[in-house]
This record gives sequence, C-alpha cells and structure tokens, in this order.
Amino acid sequence: MENIIKAVTSNSWELVSSKDHLTVEFSTMRWSYTIVKRPLFGYRLTIESIENSKREDIIFKTEDLLLNYIEEHKVDWESQLPLNQI
Repeated sequence: MENIIKAVTSNSWELVSSKDHLTVEFSTMRWSYTIVKRPLFGYRLTIESIENSKREDIIFKTEDLLLNYIEEHKVDWESQLPLNQI
C-alpha cells in the first residue's frame, strides 16, 4: 500500500490510511474514494458521489494496474475542487 499512498498523495485532499494499512481514503468536494487491499489478491477502488447515490466499484488484480489507473485519473480528481481550493 505504500506505493498507492504515494500515488494518491496530493495537496488537494487529506489522505486517511487505516492502522492496518489495508484501506486508504480521500475525497474531493464531490467524490469520495476508498482503496481496499482485498484479502486474497488485488485491490478494490470505490468511487462514491457525495451529492447523490452514484457509486462505482472497480477491481484491480495487481497493484500496477491500480497505480496506472490512479496515474491516468489523478489530474481529473484534483480538478473536481473549486478553483479557490486549488
């Protein structure tokens, strides 16, 4: 999870990691993101809307696949903040 924590660290949000380092959470003004290390293998990324009931769960079989997804989407996540908070 150390690589994942480094990948999602941003000045745009506060990152919260569980004591067992199996869960990482962060949120923007509109969305909440939770990354969970699955017991057998892989990771689950849950993206939830704060404004409505929209929710998406994405399963990644490897850490590399999750890290690639984070790299591709992090800029979009950071842009979901009001301009006065960027």
